[in-house]
Amino acid sequence: MLGIGTDDAFDTDVITGINSAFLALNQMGVGPVNVFSITDESKFWNDFFSDATNLEAVKSYVYIKTKMVSIRQQVQLSLMH
Repeated sequence: MLGIGTDDAFDTDVITGINSAFLALNQMGVGPVNVFSITDESKFWNDFFSDATNLEAVKSYVYIKTKMVSIRQQVQLSLMH
């Protein structure tokens, strides 16, 4: 969905974006009490959020927030050149 290629390795920028989204959700009171983060593909959605009713909304939020971080980084890089 993010267009990061077919490489199975997690990209540092994508992980940073995902973890930023989890931090924002935590600050809004969504998810576990302790801030959730990932380092690779070993974590599952149920590790973060077990409420099936709102899980799709959480997934959408993480996707959009991660995409925003990615776009911001691309803009900053283009401005530096």
